[in-house]
Amino acid sequence: MAKKSPIADDGIQGLDWVKDDIKTREKGGWGGAWRGPLSSLRHLSKVILPIVAFILLYMLYQAKRPCAWEHPYQSRGSWLKGSLNTHTRHHGAKMIFSLYEKMGYDFVVATEWAPYREQTDSFTKELDFLAIPGLETGLGTRHLLILGTDDGDMELENEQDLQDLSTGDFVEGGPEHGYGFDDRILSPPQEVDPKKHLSRIISDAKRNDYFVIAAHPLYYPEHFSLGELDALEGLDAIEIYNALAERVLSLQERKGGRESIEGQSHLALNVWDSLLSAGRKIWGVAGDDFLDLLLRTPGDAWVMVQTDEFTTRSILSSLKGGRFYSSTGVFFNRIEAKGKNILVEIDREGEIRFVGKNGTVLQERKGISSTYTYQGNESYVRVEVEGTDGTYAWSQPFYSKREGGD
Repeated sequence: MAKKSPIADDGIQGLDWVKDDIKTREKGGWGGAWRGPLSSLRHLSKVILPIVAFILLYMLYQAKRPCAWEHPYQSRGSWLKGSLNTHTRHHGAKMIFSLYEKMGYDFVVATEWAPYREQTDSFTKELDFLAIPGLETGLGTRHLLILGTDDGDMELENEQDLQDLSTGDFVEGGPEHGYGFDDRILSPPQEVDPKKHLSRIISDAKRNDYFVIAAHPLYYPEHFSLGELDALEGLDAIEIYNALAERVLSLQERKGGRESIEGQSHLALNVWDSLLSAGRKIWGVAGDDFLDLLLRTPGDAWVMVQTDEFTTRSILSSLKGGRFYSSTGVFFNRIEAKGKNILVEIDREGEIRFVGKNGTVLQERKGISSTYTYQGNESYVRVEVEGTDGTYAWSQPFYSKREGGD
């Protein structure tokens, strides 16, 4: 007798729900036609639903997981483009601000020396643009930018004395462009203590809740020393890049050779890293320092400020909190921290570097995005980008939360 096939005429052995379904169909009953498949789906759901629940719980955990980094950037707010170091007296504020607006800037800080400051709000109301009052002052070749001052109402002690001790501006007779730096830099009297003098300026400025920047720290032959900067309490930021200094020093180097600018630089990244490595919490800004169209056009350096409102108060608040990055061309499409990671995306191809204590490059990668993961021994990490077009961008420091780095 031949063996019966496992598949019989009246059903399929071992698959009861299929057999029942066939019998139901043969009887013309459609009400239970899908009972078998639904039963199968119920069995599958017992496997799938726990997996989905696990994924959702994991995503919720990651969202609420303590970040390993203390940093200034937030998920909310708009990005505004601005210049923190701009002079207008050679061409007039109205013309200069109009130029910046046409270049896509949202705001400019007019950092004039006191004798040349002028009212600006009368015509900036005509522009979709903010002109924020400021002041450049200092001692000899050591300059400070003070942002947020009221035009004509900077409440510094002995303001005229400060101007008498300041450097000269451009004078006729300079190389190539008809203008050059005044070699007759005014030397302060020997009895003036630089630290005491600059500290008084900073103290007065902070009392008025202004934002204070050490301008072009390495520009002049007699520039800020690291010790002088470290001793100045109350500094909010230093200029890590100055566009005017780059232009002028390159002209001087062409004329007199590299030795003619020995020790001078338009960059102060090494100074910034030294201060950060010593434990100072201080921001880094890129300054356009525009003076005269005969020397160069404006718009070579700026900051991108993350702010909640398009107001002077909101912009200054974001600057004080470090909610900005500095640039000469590169834009960040993304800069944030999640858990252990710093996540970066940029708008063009470039080399993305993560820089730590003493300026050590911790990680570098070419492309448009990169992620750095907390290792457990960093005091700070900042992001530095060099675009393939020769432009740069610098983030503010991400400080490690040692208790949060697990």
